[in-house]
Amino acid sequence: MKNETINHKQATESPCNTCSEAPCCHLLQLQQISVSKLTDLDLIAYYLNFENITAALTRDGQWTIYYRQPCQYLNQQDYSCTVHNTPQQPNICIHYNPYNCFYKTAHLAKTQTGGAVVWINRKRMQRLMDLMLYDESRQLVQLPEDVDVFAELEAIPYQDPELVAAPEDPVRATWKEKIQAGEMPVPQPVNRSFEEIQNPCKGCAAHCCTNLLFVQGLPINFSNLDFFKYCLGFPGVELGISDTQWTLIVRTKCRHLGADNQCGVYGKPERPLVCKYYDAGSCTYKVGFGQPRPQGYMRIGYEEYNWLLETYGFDDAGNITVGWDTETLRQHVEEKWRNTPSKEIQVN
Repeated sequence: MKNETINHKQATESPCNTCSEAPCCHLLQLQQISVSKLTDLDLIAYYLNFENITAALTRDGQWTIYYRQPCQYLNQQDYSCTVHNTPQQPNICIHYNPYNCFYKTAHLAKTQTGGAVVWINRKRMQRLMDLMLYDESRQLVQLPEDVDVFAELEAIPYQDPELVAAPEDPVRATWKEKIQAGEMPVPQPVNRSFEEIQNPCKGCAAHCCTNLLFVQGLPINFSNLDFFKYCLGFPGVELGISDTQWTLIVRTKCRHLGADNQCGVYGKPERPLVCKYYDAGSCTYKVGFGQPRPQGYMRIGYEEYNWLLETYGFDDAGNITVGWDTETLRQHVEEKWRNTPSKEIQVN
């Protein structure tokens, strides 16, 4: 079918006016991956096991992992932004150029073939892995001759997985409740024997199977802080803060996690290598996610993040000139909780 043409005046009108479903407000980009070896593909397959996670592959070989969930400020009826032209709208949204929009083109690729992007579901991922060839060191070598990878993938129907509500975060909610009740939850010291810690996963709530972590580094300027505000606008996204790094946390659940918090594919070939060889003995999930107030680390949502922004100062170029360590930031959040009625605060 021949594409319709428009004149220059029509072309200068915002492409957002004719965009359906506002894909830019449904997809949060989490990580770009350049694939060169087996473990790269394994990592992508691992991500695709989690609810609300999808991936896109471009013809030049660039992979991108996305979190699918509508922004909390998206009007679901007409797909308009409810904080447009207000101080609440992140700068990253204000200055996004719709004339170079990737999202609209990528969205059309879900129902059309032959484009620059192909969306990857678990069935397509499995087909791709079946096609790959490696050398002895598990580096990707080449594809079989005369194989059109995109055609092979597009032959498998694609449909966005059904959106699932993000799991609740009772541990972080407990932190807020205790602070507002005048308590100060502090990690209690433990003294376990070598034999007792042989199986660190025993009795764990499987935090590694209900949270995906994407390390971002420390913010150094206004734009970095604005980006985190944008990310936290998506339900199910938290921010993990320590003195050495900030981390985007996506609350989601692996499809293989059983009701008993055990892996349903443990010991089976389909279990990702990243899980099979994860060193549970040095796991930080249990401390960071299993305690309401872990030492040197805190997790916050959108509301608390806005409070943190009050504490920062900048120079004329937008670089951070006044910033704080994790413990100072936590004290600021807890003081806000003490002075704000509980019903006015939501832990998203």
